Amino acid sequence: MVSRYMFVFLLGVCAFADTSRGMEPKTVPLKEWPISDLEQRIEQIDGKLATLSHFTLRGGVGAIGYRSRHKRRNDIPLSVSVFWGTPRKIDQFVLVPVIRREQVNYYNADGFPVAFSVYCGTTDPGSEIKVAEFSENSGLLPRIAPIVIPLDGIEASWLRIDTAQLSPDEYSSQRYILQLAEVLAYSGDRNVALHSQVTPADDRTTNSSWNPGNLVDGFVPYLMDSASGDTSHAVISDLGGGNPATFTIDLEGVYSIDGIQLHAPLLRDTIPYMFDSTFAIPRTLLIEGSLTPDFSDKKVLLFFKYDSALDTGPIIVRNIVPKKCRYVRLVAKKPYYSSHNADPDRTRFGFAEVELFSGDENVALGKPVSANFGLDFSAETPAPLTDGRNLYGNILPIRVWLNELALRHELEKERPLVTAELNRRYALQKQHLDWAIRLAIALAVAIVFGLLLERILRQRAIHKTRERIAADIHDELGANLHAIGLLGNLARKLKDKPDEQDDILTRLQAMAKRSGLAARYCTN
Repeated sequence: MVSRYMFVFLLGVCAFADTSRGMEPKTVPLKEWPISDLEQRIEQIDGKLATLSHFTLRGGVGAIGYRSRHKRRNDIPLSVSVFWGTPRKIDQFVLVPVIRREQVNYYNADGFPVAFSVYCGTTDPGSEIKVAEFSENSGLLPRIAPIVIPLDGIEASWLRIDTAQLSPDEYSSQRYILQLAEVLAYSGDRNVALHSQVTPADDRTTNSSWNPGNLVDGFVPYLMDSASGDTSHAVISDLGGGNPATFTIDLEGVYSIDGIQLHAPLLRDTIPYMFDSTFAIPRTLLIEGSLTPDFSDKKVLLFFKYDSALDTGPIIVRNIVPKKCRYVRLVAKKPYYSSHNADPDRTRFGFAEVELFSGDENVALGKPVSANFGLDFSAETPAPLTDGRNLYGNILPIRVWLNELALRHELEKERPLVTAELNRRYALQKQHLDWAIRLAIALAVAIVFGLLLERILRQRAIHKTRERIAADIHDELGANLHAIGLLGNLARKLKDKPDEQDDILTRLQAMAKRSGLAARYCTN
C-alpha cells in the first residue's frame, strides 16, 4: 500500500529520473527546517516548475469520461474495473479527474472520490493486490491534475477502483456521484488500458459524453502544453485539395509499427475557438504501411472513423497489431467538412503531428513527408507533420506529460506552504531584529547616561578633592603660616635678647619644616 508521503516521494522519482538531488520533499515538518533549506526549496521548486508542462485545458465539445448514477449517501461503495486481457508488467497507473468550472477555485475536479482504494491483479486466484489507498486526509482534493500511482513492475491484467467516500454532486449537496475522465495503465510508455473493457459501477451506459468506454478512450481534458520548444503550426490542406488527399511518410528504414498517435490541428489559441474540435480530421481515415514506395504491398495499419466530436480529441491514440513497413500513407477517404457545408470543394485534411511508434520510439520523428495536395497558408511544406512540436512547443510522451502535470500540482501545492513558513520566519527575524535594535538603542542610551554619570561623579570627586585640599591648607598650612608670622614678630621684638631670640628662631624653623611636610601631604 502506498502511503501519502511515499506516494509524493515516488511521484517525483518515477516521473523524472533526472530530477536533481534534494527535490524530494522532506518528511520533517516545515517549522523544523532551517531558513537556508526553505530558501533553497523555493529555488528548487521555481526551477523545476519552469521545466514542467502547463495546465492548458481543452475547449469545445468532446467525450468527458464516466459518470455513475447519483447516490443518496456518500458512503455507498462503488467499483469500476478495467480489464485489458493479457497480463503485463505495470509500472504506473494514472487517474485523470473530470474537471468543471466553478466560481471559487475557477477549475476543480468534479465527482472525484474523496476516499478510495486501487487494486490490480491477474485472472489467477489470490493475485489481487491493493496498490494504493487514499483517505479524506490524503490531501488529493481540490485538484485538476492527474493522480499518478507508481508501481514496481507488477504483473496485472486488470485494475479496480473501490470507493469508500463519494463527492457531492455539483448541483446538490444531498446527492453523491463518481466521475472519472480517464484511467491509464502504463507498461513502459505504452498505455495497455487503451480501449480495453470497462465494467462500470452501475448499469448507466449511455451513448454520450459519459459512456463508460470513454474511461479508456485516450482523451484527457488537457492540451499538451510543454515548457520547451518552439511553436509549430499544423499541416492542413487547402480547400478541397487532393482527391483523395494523402500524406506519405518515409521512415528511411524498416520498422515494426505497433502504435499510432495523431495530434489534431490547434490553429489558434483564441477564446472561443475558430473551428470545432474535429477540424481537418477526416471523417474516414485509412493509414496504410508498405515496404515499397508505390505501396504495391500495402497493408492496413489503422482504419479510423468518427460520427461526432465525441469520437475525437486533441490526441487520437491507437495501439495496433505490429506490422513491418518503411512507408506509411494517411489517406483521407472521407475528408473533413463542416456540418453545414458538405461541398467537396470545401473539404480539409491535416494534423499537427503524426507519431508512429515501434515500441516506445517515435520512428516518424524528423522523417520526410510528402503530400499530394496544396497546403494552407499555415505551413509552407509538410515537414512540420513530423517535427515533434505542436502549437505550444515540444510534444512529449503522454506518460511523461501526465507525470509532469501531476508533479506540477504537487509543487504548486507545496510552494505556498514553504512560502508561508519562510514569511513567518522572516517576520520572526524582523521581530527579533526590532527587539535587537531596541535593545541596542537602550544600551546606547545607558552607555551615554553612564558616561555622563561617570563624568559628573568625577567632577564631584575633583571638587571634593579641591575642597579637601583647601580645608587642609586652611587648617594646617594656615595655622602654621599664622604661627610663623607670630613667631617672626616675636623674634623681631627680642632682637636685644639673643638667647630668647634663638629659641624663637628654632621654633620658627621647626614650624617652617612642619609647614613643608603639610604642603607635601596636601600635594600627594
